[in-house]
Amino acid sequence: MTRGTVTCRQVHGGGPEITRLKRLGICVGRQLEIVHSGDPMILKVAGTRVGLSRQLADAVLVEPAGPNTAAAEINQPAKEQP
Repeated sequence: MTRGTVTCRQVHGGGPEITRLKRLGICVGRQLEIVHSGDPMILKVAGTRVGLSRQLADAVLVEPAGPNTAAAEINQPAKEQP
C-alpha cells in the first residue's frame, strides 16, 4: 500500500510482537497514516511515528479510509478500481 490514510481491520497472529503492535495503538478500528512504504514502513499512529519491519506490517490488515473500500494487507500495492 502506498501513502495515505487507512483503517486497521485486523491484526493477525499472536505472540509478543503482535501484543507490542496493539500496545503501540495498531489495533482494529484505528486510523493509520502511511508515511513511508518499504522496509521499514513508517506509520503515523495517534500522532506518533512508528517504524515496522515488513514482517510485522504483513500481520496488519487494513482498508483505505473512506466509504466503499476493500480490505488489503498493509504491505500490498493498492489495486486499481475499474
